[in-house]
Amino acid sequence: MSFILLLVLVPSVSADSVKPFKILTPEQLISYYESTASLSTNSFQDSKSFINKYKSLPREKQEKIVKYLNDPNFLKTLFTATTSSLNNTEEQSFFNGDLIISTQTIETTSEPSINSYGVSTLAIGDTEIFSKGIEATATLLGIDWYKLRLSFEVEIKVVAKDTSKISRILRHSADVIQNWVPMAQINKNPDTPHITSDGYYAYFTCNWEFKEATTGIVIGTKHQWISVSKAKEADGGMYNL
Repeated sequence: MSFILLLVLVPSVSADSVKPFKILTPEQLISYYESTASLSTNSFQDSKSFINKYKSLPREKQEKIVKYLNDPNFLKTLFTATTSSLNNTEEQSFFNGDLIISTQTIETTSEPSINSYGVSTLAIGDTEIFSKGIEATATLLGIDWYKLRLSFEVEIKVVAKDTSKISRILRHSADVIQNWVPMAQINKNPDTPHITSDGYYAYFTCNWEFKEATTGIVIGTKHQWISVSKAKEADGGMYNL
């Protein structure tokens, strides 16, 4: 079997730490993940869970993953395939269904402002909090390999009878929830969130840059967005730049 020589950049490790790495077998890939678990930006428990999921795959699928991770065409698809806007969940499949790119909203709970009679319980000046998130995930052979999340929390204030507006942004974040692709690094560049002048919508966006670690070449750049309204509706999506 021929060997593949790669330069692997572990998340949170400086460029000076990049060293040649040979992937020959699934065992070597497992050994790599086990030896770098403490250096990764993924948590130790998540590392353990990921390794166990990979180990539980049939040998044929383990070898298939090693092959995919060293295929330039696969890596390009992994980081450039995308979904459009959504109403809860949307996904697309590639490589005969082995790779699934999906986007979904993350539900959160907020205090109900409508009683059992369908009447608002909020008075003028009252506020309520509305939170929402959107996640973009790449799943290969049933295992999530990277997951990117935008989270958004706003305050909605009643300013007159039956009239409300988004009064302020309480929290926002752009997070790499996980990245298990050893040949790639993901950089984020979030924008400043804003509220429309009428207080009806609030928006938050982030550009994600995917680099191939062996050359430092940018494989793809994606724009992820989320919007929420004073009516407590949310939408979001991701597209290539």
